[in-house]
Amino acid sequence: MTVEIRIMVIEPVDGLLGGQIRQMGFDCRSLSAPEMGEADLNERLIVIDGSYERPEREAVLAAAHAAPQLMPVILAGPAERIHQPAIVDELRGGRIDFVIQTPFTPSQFHSHIKSLARFANIRAEFGRRAAVLARFGRAMAPMPADATISPHTAALLVAGSGRYFNAIEKSLAPDMQVFGALTPELAMDRLAEGGITALVLDMSAEPFADAIAFLRRLRRDARYFHLPVILIPLADNSDGDDRFYEEGVTDILHPPLEAQALLVSLLPLMRIALFREALKTAYEEARSNPVADALTGLYSRGVLLTHLQQLIDDGAGFSIALLSVDNMAVINGEFGYAGGDMILRQIGKAIELLTRGEDMAARFSGSEFALLMPETGEIAANAALRRILSVLRHTSFSPGPGMITVEVEFGGGAVEKQQGESPELMLSRAKALYRYPCR
Repeated sequence: MTVEIRIMVIEPVDGLLGGQIRQMGFDCRSLSAPEMGEADLNERLIVIDGSYERPEREAVLAAAHAAPQLMPVILAGPAERIHQPAIVDELRGGRIDFVIQTPFTPSQFHSHIKSLARFANIRAEFGRRAAVLARFGRAMAPMPADATISPHTAALLVAGSGRYFNAIEKSLAPDMQVFGALTPELAMDRLAEGGITALVLDMSAEPFADAIAFLRRLRRDARYFHLPVILIPLADNSDGDDRFYEEGVTDILHPPLEAQALLVSLLPLMRIALFREALKTAYEEARSNPVADALTGLYSRGVLLTHLQQLIDDGAGFSIALLSVDNMAVINGEFGYAGGDMILRQIGKAIELLTRGEDMAARFSGSEFALLMPETGEIAANAALRRILSVLRHTSFSPGPGMITVEVEFGGGAVEKQQGESPELMLSRAKALYRYPCR
């Protein structure tokens, strides 16, 4: 039961956008704007062709927002159509969720589509999780409202050559705070201070290898695993875009940089990032006894199993990943159970930072952790697991203050729910798949 992202494309009858998206492997239905009013809206996302004028676009947006389920909206078109003040206003008001410039590469489109699909999943998952926690006597606050982007709520760090800093600061100052860092070290120091919502990485004067090295360093730190990153690469380096997306870039803007293009890219990323932070706070406030594991602060095994059954009852697609500390017995033998507990607590904190907003992280048993991933197929779940294990491998763990760091060995595996499968059988399959040793 592989989870698919179904897309509705609103385009003129002779439009080409839907065909391009189908060639990328998406389940895609193309309709004209007038046809949408009579159609059943059961897709996950809507992509609107940027050739439509504002009145037609407004009719499509009204239908999308009236749909019984949340349907994020992407506007796709050439720069001259989408980099306009009117589009920025629609992004600020939340009428449009994302804008993508055509022509786009498969990597770029996949990155944006998956990000928005997860954003929709987060909202759907909130209600389900609230219902599960209520069974344990824990009430959650209402779902956070969409964040208002302002200098009081959002902060951008521009790291790199400084070539575009003055232009960026001038154009974005009304919407957010803007900070600068001329070197990777200064950038990491500023990020460590906290409060940064997104990062613009200006590598327009730096070699390809230096950009890759910084991205790897950034994404291997659990604190910045989900930080939105917009990259400005060398002007003649468009062939490397796929590699940049593989290394964790959120979006790429090629020089010469236009302020309007940066604003169109940043606003939705900021909005999603701020919503994730508010959601994280809501979850943390509700996560205490009896729903939390006393040692790690993650959800308890009981909550995980209840939530897993709820997903099955709802007929939702999902995957589950199990991670184990393979050398826990050795750690306990060398540093005692108090030292082992200290390391498990640190691992739990790292996993919490690495977990996507829609996923549930829990302590499954003594040295095992679980990740429940709604609307995620097995291939995507194992890819997410590998990224998490890679970061854990580069994270330092210590059995106590001032003590040496300890080498921790991890294993893990992820499986997708099969039709009619019980929670017990699914967990047994996942446990048998500790196939990604991380040493």
